Amino acid sequence: MRKTLISLMAVTFIVSMVGIVHAADLPKPVDKFAKGTTEIVKSPIELYDHTKKSIDSSDHKVFGLFKGLMMAPFHMVKKTGHGVLEVATFPIE
Repeated sequence: MRKTLISLMAVTFIVSMVGIVHAADLPKPVDKFAKGTTEIVKSPIELYDHTKKSIDSSDHKVFGLFKGLMMAPFHMVKKTGHGVLEVATFPIE
């Protein structure tokens, strides 16, 4: 039984790797859906990234921090909204 389970896991791993190779040539609607989902998942990172950019670009770091903290949620919502729009309209090319 143990050998069968290990063999089944090995075959599953090999088959899953073949699926990733074929994923590079996705049709346009599936690619649009995937990119939209990725934007939705990665949108909270915008809180850190935008705050860091604001701090780095300002002369006074404290003012840059406050500006970044005030504007970052809006940038996150914008990125999330764009991802939702992409997911909602993926059948439309």
